[in-house]
Amino acid sequence: MDLHFSKENKDFRAEVIQFIKDHVPAGMEAEEAESAWEEREDVWEHAKRYFRALGERRWLTMSWPEHYGGLNWGAVRLAIYHEEAAYRGAPMHFTFISAVGNLGGSIIQYGTDEQKRSYLPRIVTGEVGACNGLSEPGAGSDLAALQTRAVRNGDYYVVNGQKTFTTYAHRADYMRLAARTDPEASRHRGITLFILDMKSPGVTVRPLWNLLGGRQNEVFFDDVHIPAENVIGEVDKGWYQLGDNPRYGFGSSVAGPARARKLLEEFIDFAKHSEYQGRRLSSDPYFQHRVAELAIELEVWRVISWRAVISRESSSSVQRVGGGLHNATNSLGALWGKEWMPKFSHTIVELLSSYPKLTTEPSVAPFLSKMNTLRLASYGNHGHGTPELQRNVISTRGLGLPR
Repeated sequence: MDLHFSKENKDFRAEVIQFIKDHVPAGMEAEEAESAWEEREDVWEHAKRYFRALGERRWLTMSWPEHYGGLNWGAVRLAIYHEEAAYRGAPMHFTFISAVGNLGGSIIQYGTDEQKRSYLPRIVTGEVGACNGLSEPGAGSDLAALQTRAVRNGDYYVVNGQKTFTTYAHRADYMRLAARTDPEASRHRGITLFILDMKSPGVTVRPLWNLLGGRQNEVFFDDVHIPAENVIGEVDKGWYQLGDNPRYGFGSSVAGPARARKLLEEFIDFAKHSEYQGRRLSSDPYFQHRVAELAIELEVWRVISWRAVISRESSSSVQRVGGGLHNATNSLGALWGKEWMPKFSHTIVELLSSYPKLTTEPSVAPFLSKMNTLRLASYGNHGHGTPELQRNVISTRGLGLPR
């Protein structure tokens, strides 16, 4: 597959690169920034300014219809932005991305006119962020098993339950909440989507710290009252609305390969300027072979990710299954990345460990620490669906195999 972009898209890429140079402080690396968004107020404030600058250009909602404040651009433009932002260390803050693709997308597709007037303009300008209230202790990849209850009481729904692994819940203004409104219905029915104000009484957000110091959250609901007017779409139809979300944030799948390419380039540059026993690391044939293998596989990941974007824009190979739009290529790209990233970090650690004296050099320590962090990280393997789940999607929706 050859990636050839039109002149207009090439010009847009150049514009994105210049925008990032103008709005991202020199020396701020994506990995450092992402690990600090949660608690460092200066970095969080920078993120908010950055996304408001995106909002001024309507780039934050570039894929939305124009009458809702977007530019009605397709998935390719959005993917170009995400690719350059990830590669160049721009904020990739999920709070604002979720507001656009999850909360905003659901409101555009199923929301009332009042909801559209109330929430969409503030999402366009980057004023508000959102989190996604889906996963629970007993409902992750098997989301239909969720048990958080919402019971109608007059003009309100009273919510009790718990969500877990809720990214940026402590920074979000709103949550797109999925709760069970009909416990007697089958698992995929009786689920309703709500707009939840995170400052509502009865909402408690507690941090979940992983072994690497990163933060996610668990969110508890204790008799939380949500106005009935905050229901998104039809009551009890939330499962199908989740599946049929147009995903106005689509295109971020290319961010993973872009960020990985930056890491690989950093390692190659390091190897070109590092010597062991009078010989440059980059001149070692075994070293060259292993790095070349990683580079080839990385390019495959990038091409698969772009294929998903292009097929989404052209609507080819997109299937409607069970009320939702699905593209098995998305799962293929996700699976490739979930398996490539651990291999990448393991390979780099293995290669550097082959030079015992080199690994004690001060210049090596930061990069080795970064690779060890990637090696130990588990989120990439289960976030947005485990590798096993991705294989199921590929086999059933891509290859047409029976369940």
